[in-house]
Amino acid sequence: MTNPWDIPPFPTAGDADEWETYKWVGKCLTEWEWLEYTLGHLYSEFIGRRAEIDAIKEYGEPRIFADRISCLAKSAGRFFIRHQNQSIEGKFYDLLKAIIGFSDRRNEIAHGIVTKIDFRLSSQDSSMKIAGYVLIPTLYTKRKLDVRNLPKYIYTANELTVLAARFGGLARATVRLRILSARGRQP
Repeated sequence: MTNPWDIPPFPTAGDADEWETYKWVGKCLTEWEWLEYTLGHLYSEFIGRRAEIDAIKEYGEPRIFADRISCLAKSAGRFFIRHQNQSIEGKFYDLLKAIIGFSDRRNEIAHGIVTKIDFRLSSQDSSMKIAGYVLIPTLYTKRKLDVRNLPKYIYTANELTVLAARFGGLARATVRLRILSARGRQP
């Protein structure tokens, strides 16, 4: 992995209990929704309507994440023109890059299926057998399958635990940035 948001290596075993996998799918998605909620608050800060419910709802109006994040970035650009602070601005764009990177992992989790597998993965370099409950893409999601129709990602509770923690960390970083932004614009 080059970036923390890259697809993690395949696990060596699946989960013994399917409910453990389901639990962490739910935890990941909840942590992502907390992140989106904090992004709504940050958006309200950037447009000068601090924590105003209508401003937070305005952030959520675009149906897809890419459109919401684009609105957030545009509002940040206008904010940093009015309230110049290169340190905070740099932190925002670093955070934005990570959030966009992790959004692919969120989509995999939201659109994957929990199933029991028992198969061998082979490549030129190695071979491994994976058995147990995992989260994988469906066969109709061609872009998430390799040329052999094998999944590009396989998540167990272990990988999902790490992703949930990272989503939560992004939410906490967004809250810290919101606080810095509010302080940065005070006289």
